[in-house]
Amino acid sequence: MRLNAIIAEFNPLHQGHVYLMDQAKAQGDLLVILMSGNFSQRGEPTIQDKFTRARQAILAGADLVLTLPVPFAASAARDFARGAIHILSQLPQLAGIYCGGEEIHPDLFYRASYYLKNDHLLAKDLASFLKTGYSYSQSLRLALEKIDPRLGQVFQPNLILALEYYRALEEKKKEDLLRVLPRLDQVQGRPLPSASQIRQNLKGGFSSQAYFPQDPLWSEDLLKERLFSFYRRWALEGFDQLDLYRGYEEGLENRLLKALKETRTGPDFFKAVSSKRYSIPRLSRLLLHHELGIKRDLIDGALKEEGLGLQVLGLSPRGAQYLKGLRGKEDIRFLTKFSQKKALPPFQEALLDLEAKASDLYSLLRGEVLSSDYTQTPYIKP
Repeated sequence: MRLNAIIAEFNPLHQGHVYLMDQAKAQGDLLVILMSGNFSQRGEPTIQDKFTRARQAILAGADLVLTLPVPFAASAARDFARGAIHILSQLPQLAGIYCGGEEIHPDLFYRASYYLKNDHLLAKDLASFLKTGYSYSQSLRLALEKIDPRLGQVFQPNLILALEYYRALEEKKKEDLLRVLPRLDQVQGRPLPSASQIRQNLKGGFSSQAYFPQDPLWSEDLLKERLFSFYRRWALEGFDQLDLYRGYEEGLENRLLKALKETRTGPDFFKAVSSKRYSIPRLSRLLLHHELGIKRDLIDGALKEEGLGLQVLGLSPRGAQYLKGLRGKEDIRFLTKFSQKKALPPFQEALLDLEAKASDLYSLLRGEVLSSDYTQTPYIKP
């Protein structure tokens, strides 16, 4: 059996995602989606909960939807990709990992990865560009382009994660598994919006352009503002060892506390505290990690853990057959009931406790009852 996989957020699922799923499924026997939970890679709440998005993915053709653990799902590109690849590389019969992006010569991934591994070759130019006021990512791109102008192509929006997938696979000597397919940009001559564009259009009062428009979509701004209200309490309590979290730099807590005290809304807070050095996604992830207790050493430990407990969010009959065939044979445990985590080793159970905590925080933002991971079950396609 040839298993193909996609790493996704589906926030929300749209026609471009379904096109990628169709292409991946056509090249294999089983399609697995490793999907972020209720918080995105930017450290922000998703506009639909993970169970809804998993059901949509199964109905759109996926065979198995698994939760990408929140320590990876709500992390910067490097940890996001390394965590996802660490999990998928342990799945039996894995034949390919698919993602969408701009067309690029595959050798450029190899060359970019080489210089990022040997970053001393970039150090002088990188420091020079940083001094002139460019952000780190801009400086890195410029330093690579100075070596080879074509290397700047890997910094196109949809290829940044693809490069990190390549680097993570390269570490495991499995880089040949990566399949980057051209994105579907138009349908019947009309531009196809990205997930971020769909979310932005919703703010302007446009009708939903999601693949399942009948499923309710929450206001992204409302959820983010409610999350900010949770963060504001740190102005009274003070941060708890913020230096133990990814993205921290010395003195940043003072900058954050000052802004928490002097602003009233999330947009005003991030406007006051962000800069070229401290981007809004970086700060959002840092605050979410602190809120949930996702410390730097926990992420590093999870990247070394062989075998994990993975929450199953949805499955087709073929996906159920695949899981049945793995029972008792693999280090990865697939949890169709969240309470099954109690049978896992302590560290793996702790990772799932974080997932439950993230789900409870998300439920609080939406004014819903807690413990959804325990009360909701995977969607099973008839």
